[in-house]
Amino acid sequence: YYADESTAAKSGRRPLLLIHSLNAAPSAMEMKPLFERFRGDRPVYALDLPGFGRSERGDRDYTPELLADAVDALAIEIRSKALDLGPIDVVALSLGAEIAARAVARDPSRHASLALISPTGFSGRNPPTGPLVDGFERVLAMPWLGEPLFRALTSEASIRFFLARNFEGEPDSEMIEY
Repeated sequence: YYADESTAAKSGRRPLLLIHSLNAAPSAMEMKPLFERFRGDRPVYALDLPGFGRSERGDRDYTPELLADAVDALAIEIRSKALDLGPIDVVALSLGAEIAARAVARDPSRHASLALISPTGFSGRNPPTGPLVDGFERVLAMPWLGEPLFRALTSEASIRFFLARNFEGEPDSEMIEY
């Protein structure tokens, strides 16, 4: 995660936690405009959810629960640093809204507010499971197929496509490079 805690002691303002969207190319960088707006004014944090941005991409199931666990863990860490500032505010983008809402619902006392930007998710559906999904995962795990697909999905053209779906205008080159 990224943090600006420079005003934590003097501002008296609640910490702000920013959660990015979920698609082929999301990261904390999507929340940079908000991060920059609030840095120096209040403690602000932007999380790269597991498997996204510069976070670890281990061989595990990236379930909504795992992602909500990451939000929970950071909220607990933020609160441990700033207990005198009370609960934290959370802002989440797109499908990150579902992840943030799951985390906030687990322990509302840790959170003062939840703001959702273009929220999606909340379907109540469980991810597909079964032999077909298991077979598909085995095929994608083959280096000769999975790695080229991952490179295509994370190519500059793909990143531009997914960022353009979430933002107005041409995506910022710094965001694409990140």
